Amino acid sequence: MGNLEHAPLADFRAQLNASRPPAPARSSPSTPAPASSSQKEPATKRQRVDDPITQETTHDESPTKKQRVDEPVIQDAPASEPCPQGDEPVEVDLEMVPPPLTPATASTDPRGDIRPGDSRTSVNDSTAAQDSVDAASSNDPQPSSPPTPAQPVLPAIERLNTHLEREPAHDISDLLDYEFRPASLLDSTHCGLANLGNTCYANALVNALAKLPPVRSWLDSHQRRVADDPTHPTTCMLCALAEDVATLCTQPVNAPFAPRAVRARACWNEARTFDNHEQHDANEAFQSLLQSCDACDLHDFLNLRLMHAILPDSPEQFTTPYYNIFGSRAHVSTRCERCPRHSEGPVLQTPFSLAVPLEGVHTVERLFSDALGHDPIEGACSACRAESTLSKTTVLVSKPRVLVLHLKRWDFIRARRRVEKIETPVSFETLFPLDETTTYELCSVVVHHGAVGRGHYTAFVRAADLRWYHCDDDKPPRACSVREVLGANAYMLFYQRI
Repeated sequence: MGNLEHAPLADFRAQLNASRPPAPARSSPSTPAPASSSQKEPATKRQRVDDPITQETTHDESPTKKQRVDEPVIQDAPASEPCPQGDEPVEVDLEMVPPPLTPATASTDPRGDIRPGDSRTSVNDSTAAQDSVDAASSNDPQPSSPPTPAQPVLPAIERLNTHLEREPAHDISDLLDYEFRPASLLDSTHCGLANLGNTCYANALVNALAKLPPVRSWLDSHQRRVADDPTHPTTCMLCALAEDVATLCTQPVNAPFAPRAVRARACWNEARTFDNHEQHDANEAFQSLLQSCDACDLHDFLNLRLMHAILPDSPEQFTTPYYNIFGSRAHVSTRCERCPRHSEGPVLQTPFSLAVPLEGVHTVERLFSDALGHDPIEGACSACRAESTLSKTTVLVSKPRVLVLHLKRWDFIRARRRVEKIETPVSFETLFPLDETTTYELCSVVVHHGAVGRGHYTAFVRAADLRWYHCDDDKPPRACSVREVLGANAYMLFYQRI
């Protein structure tokens, strides 16, 4: 190699290129290191920058390869091409070369070659960089308006009151030893009830309930069961009503008295609706009074420690004497004419409220049949929102011992903006054939006389001697004919199943 150092530079380059092995063997350890290298390393670690790069050199090659970074890739370059005059050999350590850049971060020259780190930026480079910034910014979360809540998807068939279909674990009436068979109790009709100040609605109800044999058995059973219980509460509404009915039906003469249940009317409901001397609706008073009595039976049942509480959906609550006497079960189905959705399920009824037409002559049997049949109802469908497309079908499943019919005689007249009484006659008979197998017999009638807000309530009752009496507060009960009873403008009718 000493003679080669004094030869012309061109001859030296030619001899050096001729002495190199073919390209696949350039990594051989026999390749000598450049003279300017102060420390010998394997040939696989150094490469001349003027060495031609073949097509096989890609970004996927091993990092032990060396590649010139300041010249474009030239395909099919001859291996013996000499370097230009005046070039100095430069060694590049490929381990220090940064990893290949993606087209998004590398500059592009007009020839289409990807050149990392090129400081000569063209118009295409600026456009590509701006597009990259725009693409990155488009991925950032943008503020948007809150989404519109989706409408709930309602089931095609909605089941209602499914708790009424479950069998109760306990029968409260049986556990409290109630009997509903007609008892041979003394029944006289000679005494009236004192009016405590617009309490005619309550007096009429007490007179009507006193002539219902199942109610007499319920009240008498309760009195006998708690008679020897010193812990029984003295505020029991059931005890108060039982005492009033027993006194009313055993007095041999007219000795009007103030009923205990009426004096305690403030406790008929939690809202204390009746804690005043105003006029009230007899149907509302009937439900409030008997539900407060029903609560006394539920309290006595809980004292047996068979259950911790009576939940709103507990089927046990419908096994009390109140529901055994007045309760009935109907299957109600509501459908829409515009969509397939409908709801159905059992419904418990105590009094049946019957709509009274504004004109014409009607029978109570017809009104009751209309209430149980197919009837259009007002309102919009909860599924399709269509108006006036709903209809209700009611089928009676179980029949009550005592059938209570409430004739809805109050109507809000929009033109006059006030509630007025409907005086439409509704005829009724002493026998009410419900179907081919069930017939009811009339026991009591509550009548409202006068107009709204200034009327008066009285009652017609049938005594144990099968005679009818008209009861009007503290007046002695007056015997009357059946014809007078059937001609009354009835507000509530009480029938017993026979």
